[in-house]
Amino acid sequence: MENPVFTTFDEWESYIRGIFGETVADRLLSRHTYVEYEGGIYGLIGGRGTNIFWEEVSRDVTSRTDTEIVYTLTAEVREEFREEVGLTELTEYHTFVYSLTEDGWRWTEFYLWN
Repeated sequence: MENPVFTTFDEWESYIRGIFGETVADRLLSRHTYVEYEGGIYGLIGGRGTNIFWEEVSRDVTSRTDTEIVYTLTAEVREEFREEVGLTELTEYHTFVYSLTEDGWRWTEFYLWN
């Protein structure tokens, strides 16, 4: 990543821990997808930003309180992929939770697709 804001891995880690809760941040950082090399931070991440097994996708805020916002993604699985990946359901549901923690607002549940 060529970004003057994050010149070291420690700066990048601090940023990740500033927006995600501890469990999610640990999962993201433990994948060893980011390395510091010759003054830069390099990462191996998905560039498409989508799941090829899905066709119709909807997103909704399903709950909101003073301390938590729940965001739900509903995805219709493409019929041609259901058998290939061993899915019996036509629909997948994924929940993202944005919570007020001692350190401020953080994503405490976050669906990561690999």
